[in-house]
Amino acid sequence: MVNMVMRGGFILLWLAGLAWGAENGAVERRPDGLWYLPNQSVPYTGKAERKHFDGTRISLIHYYEGKQHGLTQFWYPNGKPRSAFQYIEGQLDGNATYFYRNGNRQNLTTYRMGAKHGPVIDWWPEGEKSFEEHYNNGVPEGLWKSWWPDGKIASEKIYKNRRLVSHREWNRDGEPKVVAGWNLDGTFKSAASVAQRQQILGRRILWNRVSGPNRIDLIYRDKPLKTIRTVFGDPDVADDGLWTYKGLRIQDPSDGRMFDTASFRFKKGMVTEIWIE
Repeated sequence: MVNMVMRGGFILLWLAGLAWGAENGAVERRPDGLWYLPNQSVPYTGKAERKHFDGTRISLIHYYEGKQHGLTQFWYPNGKPRSAFQYIEGQLDGNATYFYRNGNRQNLTTYRMGAKHGPVIDWWPEGEKSFEEHYNNGVPEGLWKSWWPDGKIASEKIYKNRRLVSHREWNRDGEPKVVAGWNLDGTFKSAASVAQRQQILGRRILWNRVSGPNRIDLIYRDKPLKTIRTVFGDPDVADDGLWTYKGLRIQDPSDGRMFDTASFRFKKGMVTEIWIE
């Protein structure tokens, strides 16, 4: 009797295991790229649902003739949505949405027959927009922007006819950053523009340091960045709070030594320190 009860319990557990497997996404992808139920030869049509032991959902995927078709959803262990996708015959088509654990949206990507098509928008966890991109059948197009967590602009790009035609970046303080190959106004830096930059007044004049007239380390202290850019053009190297210009002509009148690099430290758009090297 005990053996029968044990065997009966084992059978119930085995049957429960089969039911659990069927409900928990027991479909398999085979070399032909289609999805099947185990030990079945016909591509699967229906839904595959996976759950935790406590009954909360993990995922829900719909299939049609062995291909993902319709809505696909995933959930966090806390029951909040993790992601949701729309498929048509195995290809992403429509919105693909991702969420943070706190329930806020993380990313929204639009697809058409497997290719990004339309906007791609990303958000910081607190809800501020992180970046926005645009595509046309998988090809970057139009205006792209990104933002720092506080909402300030971080970058801006423009794509046209499959080419990047404008590129600008800013640091967290809102000051423009130098991007290799691009001017601060976002235009492409051609060889001609590099030559023209060498004709800017600040790059041609003989500056002094420590003493004498034209003291570069004194004249531009407490000056706004726009003045520095007017006199010297775009910096050769830019980092958060620091612009560096190379190839300058700077002399120390006391001993005749020559220097060629000036770095301008700034805060809130105003120069606070100047280093000569």
